[in-house]
Amino acid sequence: MALGVILVIVAEFLQVVHTEGLAKPNISCIIYNQEYTQCMWSEHEVPQINYTFFRKYKKTMQYSECSQYIQKKEYNTGCKLEFNPDLKFSNFQVNLSSPKNSVQWDYTFQLKEKVLMNPPVNISVTSSSDNDINLTWNIPVTLKKGCLVSQVKYKNNKDVQWQTSPEIFKQTQFNLPFADESLLYEFYVKITVHSNCGGSSFWSDWSKPVYWGSNKSESLHPTEVTSFFHGYVFKAIICPVMGSAILLFLVCMLAQNERLRIILVPVIPNPGKNFEDLFGPYNGNFQEWMHISKDVVEGFKPNYTEPVWPVMERMESSHEISPEDRRTSNESQGSDCVLLIDNDEDDSMSTSSTSTSSTLPAPPYDEPLLGDKESM
Repeated sequence: MALGVILVIVAEFLQVVHTEGLAKPNISCIIYNQEYTQCMWSEHEVPQINYTFFRKYKKTMQYSECSQYIQKKEYNTGCKLEFNPDLKFSNFQVNLSSPKNSVQWDYTFQLKEKVLMNPPVNISVTSSSDNDINLTWNIPVTLKKGCLVSQVKYKNNKDVQWQTSPEIFKQTQFNLPFADESLLYEFYVKITVHSNCGGSSFWSDWSKPVYWGSNKSESLHPTEVTSFFHGYVFKAIICPVMGSAILLFLVCMLAQNERLRIILVPVIPNPGKNFEDLFGPYNGNFQEWMHISKDVVEGFKPNYTEPVWPVMERMESSHEISPEDRRTSNESQGSDCVLLIDNDEDDSMSTSSTSTSSTLPAPPYDEPLLGDKESM
């Protein structure tokens, strides 16, 4: 029994010693979009102690514990509270207590300037006939229009730096006169709370961008120039280098693997090797190179002679050739045949007779027949 009491006392003493060496947590409280309040401590790290959060915004009120903790690895790192308009303009008192209240930290905040609104939505852009650009947007319903402060930033694709409008009070529109429709304009909007409503040290995030115009200008924005340069470098340098590297790798693989090289790149045959003997030992003699026998070669040579048949034309149709002249002509010509053509005959008949007679042998003229004719 006594030992147990001693152990409890020692544990509490060690806890006190451990907590006394801790630094005071850095706590911050912000009203988000006038919908809820969020207080965070140890936002970017895990706390060494699991603190309990208490708060009140009136002196007459009692501290109440947080009902919705924000945790990290089962340790409390923040508290989310419902929004109360009285909380914004009152002294907001906070207490952080360690387990068994061994350590307590007290804080007091003025939250009227700790309001962070959501960015505008439904941004639209229109233009008039004079190319005046009209920009409009909507604000969160939790913010009254009389408490609104807006600001617009814009640029076109020729601008290097952003242009920022003056602060726009209680309005949800912006006008840019004499815009160049050949340029592409880009717009963003952000808002905050006017000082008449307590003000705020925070601006909302920039809205989503909206665009107007076209990209017909030859000039490029620096970011577009950078993108173009990167694309050019990729196409003109990186792609050829990568292609060359891949080709070199394939060549090395083919050189190391002869079998694969023969399959992918077959060797082209040389037809000249088949004719080396023809133009070498045989000296261009095709018959000997083909081993054709002489009998076959002699068989293709002609073994006959064609006789010559002269043709003579009779000059006068009235002149008759006597048998003596005919005999003398035959004797002088030997065995040759002489064909006499009458000029008085029809051309077609002469042509037919000529072509026919030239292919026929001369008729024999025996001596007895000639003698009989003379006797007659």
